[in-house]
Amino acid sequence: MHTSPVELHEATSFSNVGSGMPAPYAIARKSMDSAATARTLPSPAPSDENNSPTFGHGTIPGRRRPLTIRPPTQGSAPTTILRSQPSAAAIQQNQTPQNGSSAPIQQQWATATSQPPQRSALPRPANIHILPSSPSTQPPHSPSLARTGQPQATMVYTASRLPVPTLLAQLDAQRERLSRDGSLQGTDSGRLTLLRDAVVRHDWFYQMLSQVFCLHSMLPDMLPHVLHQVPPQSYSIIGALLCANDKVNPSLLKFFSAFPEPIMTIYSDTSNAREVYETRLRSIAVFLQKLPVHWDNLVAQCKTMLAPPLVQDLVGILNMQSEVLQTTSFRAITRMFWGIEDNAGMKVIEEVHMIDQQNYYRHGFRRNQQEKNHAYRMLTFVYQQWQIYRQTYGPGDHLNNFSMPIQSRTQTSPQPQPRRQQQALQDQRGQPVTSDMARIAQFNHSARSGIDSASLPLPSPGTMAAPRGSVTLGGNPIKRLYPLANSGQRPQPTHPNSNISALHQAHLRSPKLIPRGASKAGNSDLYRHVVGYGLTPTTVLNSTPIQTMTFAMSPSTMARVAKSTKSALPGEPPIRTVDESSLMYRLRCCAIPPNGFNDEGSWIVSDNFWPDGMTFSLNDTQLETRRKLHHGRYLPIDVTDVVREDKNELRISINRKDGAVIKARYAVAIEAVGVISHQEIKTSLKHISADDSLKSIKKSLTGADDSDDDIAVTSSVTVIQVTDPYTQTSLAVTPVRGSACLHRDCFDLDVFLSQRPRTEPGAPTVVDCWKCPICLGDVRPQLLVLDEFLVEVRNELVKRGLKDTKAIQVQADGTWKPKQEEKTGVKSASLERELQQQTKKKSVPPIEIIELD
Repeated sequence: MHTSPVELHEATSFSNVGSGMPAPYAIARKSMDSAATARTLPSPAPSDENNSPTFGHGTIPGRRRPLTIRPPTQGSAPTTILRSQPSAAAIQQNQTPQNGSSAPIQQQWATATSQPPQRSALPRPANIHILPSSPSTQPPHSPSLARTGQPQATMVYTASRLPVPTLLAQLDAQRERLSRDGSLQGTDSGRLTLLRDAVVRHDWFYQMLSQVFCLHSMLPDMLPHVLHQVPPQSYSIIGALLCANDKVNPSLLKFFSAFPEPIMTIYSDTSNAREVYETRLRSIAVFLQKLPVHWDNLVAQCKTMLAPPLVQDLVGILNMQSEVLQTTSFRAITRMFWGIEDNAGMKVIEEVHMIDQQNYYRHGFRRNQQEKNHAYRMLTFVYQQWQIYRQTYGPGDHLNNFSMPIQSRTQTSPQPQPRRQQQALQDQRGQPVTSDMARIAQFNHSARSGIDSASLPLPSPGTMAAPRGSVTLGGNPIKRLYPLANSGQRPQPTHPNSNISALHQAHLRSPKLIPRGASKAGNSDLYRHVVGYGLTPTTVLNSTPIQTMTFAMSPSTMARVAKSTKSALPGEPPIRTVDESSLMYRLRCCAIPPNGFNDEGSWIVSDNFWPDGMTFSLNDTQLETRRKLHHGRYLPIDVTDVVREDKNELRISINRKDGAVIKARYAVAIEAVGVISHQEIKTSLKHISADDSLKSIKKSLTGADDSDDDIAVTSSVTVIQVTDPYTQTSLAVTPVRGSACLHRDCFDLDVFLSQRPRTEPGAPTVVDCWKCPICLGDVRPQLLVLDEFLVEVRNELVKRGLKDTKAIQVQADGTWKPKQEEKTGVKSASLERELQQQTKKKSVPPIEIIELD
């Protein structure tokens, strides 16, 4: 099979793949913008970098009626979170962490993960710095929390790009303003205190959660897309913990919704601050989805044990990564059985929580299941000692002398466990996968027996029952490098980490792209996109085991092909210098739809796929495929270093059994990837004049275009969105859409370009990032068109002071007006009561009775 070479700067021919014979390229869908004529388009398909994993949203089951919580920010209790260190007399420091790796941690909560998650290392821009860690010293231990697992290194990132003194000054200014006006309430003071504590402790999780929680009440449309699937019960629980937003001063609530930075400021940043923000936002979304599922069960188990939750369970079960929110939740749950008053007992239990938090984050300690059970028994022991102390001395000032209870050494000396407990531990460790009901029953049993066995000593490692399988002298199971022959198929991760699962293909990593220093656009304004084909999309014949496809490369085209150089650092990927004139080539394979590829755009947006048993070689060079199992998606093959001048030969081999039925059909293409600058995209935009755009709208409303059977007149008015789909709040300054898009809604060009992902700051964008945010069609730079009618509409709306308009209504005669939108925001309780009273005062009209003779 032979295909003629294609010039990159001319209109390319496109095979109607799926019909068996090449056919002239024709666009099946008729564009509604008849005035905009576009050249034939090259394609963005699945990217050669695995930078956009799919985030699955599972169905969240219903939950029971939430338990009533007294928010720590409400009432007469002080709202300041105590950070005082316990005295030396109250802490034993004679115990050290256990050596070696601890046994796998098994959660006793239903549907909880079996291992506590670690703090993920987030990508960070250059202006987000790593805080220096504290000196490695012997961590203080409470008797109830002393036996901990292996330390794990953690890294703390600054929560905001703004310096801490600036953020604290903003919070202090808000408190001073409300105090000066006499409008500072207890709820306002509490929320300011918690947020200030989050800033001081570099708690990015709480700062972002506070902003999301306030935006949900004020401007829910501004919430990022990843939070649209969060159940409403999550915000109700957050409101119970922090106090509902309708009790916060409206001006302060508006300040919280933009603190520490407005969301649009982050999303419009040209660095990778948006990637850092979205990575953290996904962690918050997981927390908000888990919250209504596990919160009631967590509270019920804590009340049963008379022990507040450990930090490890708050993180492992709820993904609650905020230290401030952990302390708030700890205090709220503790008050359910300790009482709402602040006393010496509450201070002691909070000191225990602070030690637990410090061991978890600062020293990276993790407990196995046995150590967690012991810690919960010690928390219950503290509560029991407080009750005994209070009943003995009664109310009075001397209750403030209560300090942390310390058990004697005789109680904590290692002794053997009863045989029944040893057998239970052996069964538990021998069977890591248990049912949810078994976990709940096991947890309830340990909770009921926690008080009676609070003084039971921990067994020594030598007396514990050995788990099934080989163990080392220290009692830790041996990890085999290769699984046994009879071990069965190992489970595969849903979102594989290519740094781990694809190490055997490290040599296939994409080259590191470096913009040429003399680039007109600078170092951060280059975009990659498909600009042509070496081999146009061609059908692979399933009946032919070996097929050969040829294409030619002209000398002028080869002169533009980017060259790769070996990195000076061992193990690093090759380096490839690119500019606006550079070309790169890649091989893609896609499944053919039942009705074939109607136009080039349908090929461009199709997902890449490598069929089993199909191998490729180009110019006698065997090509290796990167598959979904290891990389999360099927990645294209970079062949830039393999193509050559004149004739190139692609050889496809299909290895299947005789008589195998092949239902799917596939097509392959070698795409040419070009580079374009930000300024070039803006200057090369095609324009649709305001008159032509308005004529097209009027024609579609009046039914004058009888030649198009796909368009039917159903209304004399059409609605066009004038806000950018990414921001949802601001008018599109440069309204553009794809030339083949069938809708009239546009998106802002600058915002759209700022959202294109990059592998790292300063590098050109990924290739496959040119899908319309409205219809998911092909909107590569050469297909973008500027609608000047919407530009005039925007200017008129700004002149009228109607910047908040989201859509307009266009009549059949060409006139338009802003569409009225229902206002959303924080409802005023007093206003609703007034409206209800007015409704009741309305006189009921007399009933007219009609008599029938």
